[in-house]
Amino acid sequence: MASRAARWAGPTLLGATGVALLAWTWMGWIDPLVDSGRELYAALRLSEGAALGRDLAWFNGPLSPHLNALWFRLFGTGARTLVLANALVLAAAVALCVRLLSSVAGRFAGTAAGLVFLSVFAFGQYLPTANFNWLSPYSHEMTHGLTLSFAALAALEELRRRGRLVWAAAAGLALGLAFLTKPEVFLAAFVGTLAGLALTPLPAGRRLRAAAALLGAALVPPLAALGLLRSLSVVLGGWPHVFNRELTSLHFYRVTMGLLDPAFNVKMILRWAGAWMVVLLPAAGAALALRRSGSTLRRGVAALAGLLTLVLLASRGIAWPDATGPVPLALLALGAGAVVSWVRHPERRAQAAARLTLIAFALACLAKLALNPRIPGYGFGLVLPGTLIVVVALLDWLPAAIDHAGGAGGVFRAAALGALAAAVFGLLQFTAGFLREKTFPVGRGPDAFRAGPVGFLVNRLVEELERVVPREATMAVLPEGVMINYLVRRVTPVRFVNFLPPELAMFGEDRMLEELRARPPDYVVLVGRTTEEYGLPRFGVDYGRALRAWIASGYRREGLVGAPPFEGPSFGIELLGRR
Repeated sequence: MASRAARWAGPTLLGATGVALLAWTWMGWIDPLVDSGRELYAALRLSEGAALGRDLAWFNGPLSPHLNALWFRLFGTGARTLVLANALVLAAAVALCVRLLSSVAGRFAGTAAGLVFLSVFAFGQYLPTANFNWLSPYSHEMTHGLTLSFAALAALEELRRRGRLVWAAAAGLALGLAFLTKPEVFLAAFVGTLAGLALTPLPAGRRLRAAAALLGAALVPPLAALGLLRSLSVVLGGWPHVFNRELTSLHFYRVTMGLLDPAFNVKMILRWAGAWMVVLLPAAGAALALRRSGSTLRRGVAALAGLLTLVLLASRGIAWPDATGPVPLALLALGAGAVVSWVRHPERRAQAAARLTLIAFALACLAKLALNPRIPGYGFGLVLPGTLIVVVALLDWLPAAIDHAGGAGGVFRAAALGALAAAVFGLLQFTAGFLREKTFPVGRGPDAFRAGPVGFLVNRLVEELERVVPREATMAVLPEGVMINYLVRRVTPVRFVNFLPPELAMFGEDRMLEELRARPPDYVVLVGRTTEEYGLPRFGVDYGRALRAWIASGYRREGLVGAPPFEGPSFGIELLGRR
């Protein structure tokens, strides 16, 4: 009975935490203008019979929008439908992560990592843009791709344990599906599965058959998608844009990779590495010094170490979203330790192989962030695997090494728990600050969500559009804001849903303008959204000048919410009708 209770304690705690965070942040994950609308609008149009490529210009793989369209067909159109579907994806991702990490670090550390996943990455908000989370991700290809990556790694772990080739095929199938999401996620999954297969202890002939099973199964999803969609460009998704220098040279992507100011980012990483060492090295020293102390003293010191660490860290204003800066360095150190274990301890090679597989995957995930491995932005997905590995290292691998050296590993574990608890508490405070601003309802019924002041203006415009724009009228929103199309159920007549610098780099402004001229919308909505993150703040001034000139020549103002767009520092949205 006790063992059964212990077995269910972790899942119960994870489930309760997930439900509590879901209730606390309910419908606060959706951004009223940025990205969220693209995900919802694409699912809506596909559920109505539209096709990627022909009716929607899509720059990611085809899996996620078609899956989201399926949810709409099965359970009804609505933002809430996608949120609940994403909650199931999240549950699967957490379960897979906990299983993988528990296999290399024990149930306690695996459960703690799952709690960090939920509390920090799944529901958190650390930027004004709301949708870097697992309930309404800026790109479902990120969360779907990572979940499939975890599934591939879990299948390889079963192959390592059981030796049955069906698990190699299962890993390949998950990898092939990941190919249909985002290039960076697939590449990380590919690196992880390749490392896992290479390190799995199998006879040479059986390893070759496992590789053939994995590769054969991996080809099935792309080939099936090609047969169903009959468009190689749609199946390839973002791959043609990977080496688009006009795209990758944009300010946003250079900032994302930390290449705009490498020296600053290196200093940030080193400062945080030093801060963590200041906390953890004394704890490690104390743990090693207590090698001859009795268990009572050890438990007392452990409790005191955890308490003091928590109080010390939580009592100061710390930029916790940057705390993951040293994760790549930690992964390299842990990888080196696993290699040493592989070489010096043949009896531990299975354990070292499992650790190296996860570390290789996590390092590959960080490639897109390069010198900027922070949680805000893409970090909610790409920093996640590496952070969870560091968590289990702090709570299991390093305490076990201290115990093996004759010290008190529990003392170090307590200090690490205190530091992690302080970090989680600090990050929850960031999220709480953004949630307090979400006092404005947007949409209604299954599309209702909470947003900040911009949401108030969006909702006012939506109410106006429903009153004055005929149901059959077409409407284009520039440069971004297809959420408005989605909320009022008005179709844009062209394939493009955003007209931001990345889309102009991928599809070409001339091509976009040509389609608008061929199929001019009845109405244009001009959203005064700044695009400073791309280094080009104003649409029609810093970029998109031909598009803005075409709008000015053919449309006149019919409504205004807020300030005139792009004419001053204040935000506003303008409705224009054809002359």
